[in-house]
Amino acid sequence: MNKILVIEDNKNQLLLLTDRLKSEGYEVVMATNGLQGAELLKKESFDLLLVDVMLPEKNGFDIVAEYRQRGGESPILFVTAKSEIADKVSGLRIGGDDYITKPYNFSELIARMEAVLRRTKKTVSEKKQDDFDFTQEEDYSFGPFTLVFKKVQLLKNGTEVPLSLMECKLLMYLVKNRETLVKTDNLMDVVWGYDETISSGTIYTHISWLRKKLATKENPKGYIKTVRNVGYIFSEK
Repeated sequence: MNKILVIEDNKNQLLLLTDRLKSEGYEVVMATNGLQGAELLKKESFDLLLVDVMLPEKNGFDIVAEYRQRGGESPILFVTAKSEIADKVSGLRIGGDDYITKPYNFSELIARMEAVLRRTKKTVSEKKQDDFDFTQEEDYSFGPFTLVFKKVQLLKNGTEVPLSLMECKLLMYLVKNRETLVKTDNLMDVVWGYDETISSGTIYTHISWLRKKLATKENPKGYIKTVRNVGYIFSEK
């Protein structure tokens, strides 16, 4: 049974949605404001998050941005009354997997949830892996950093840099292929390993987080160059 966190401030809509989801076989945990939802994410794990954007006390975008920065990898479906393209793009760029606009058809919501869950429930053994397991590689040093492949760990001047597992896999793959253009499609296929295509916005978001953690005075772009609409290059040049 998939465990779903629903963060929705309209209590009547929340109860109706919860009843419908339970009737579909989901285990549902409810939060009626942003702070409550954010706290639940710190204490419990979920298979999917349904997050309203316009919430009291803390909006949905802030909740998701903080969750992704902590390394949270559960799939996220934004639910909102907003329909502007800019809001949809913002939601995807901070780590959302899909977006549905109110008022929505419940059958469409379930279909989107099922699609996201299918895409993100792949286990490591099911991934195509070109292979992102480079744990036999020798340590690689660049600037003040050392990437320790065997430990899946990044050090800066000997101190560990906090990276999510996906960020570390992404860095390992880029470093393994350093000075070479790695296409976005390759990153989707090898690092994430889904059979279904994930959003390029997810790649963009993880690259942005990684750049911030790798940025130095000498290399403010964090060693990762963007080739617009094509991919990325790890380079010390």
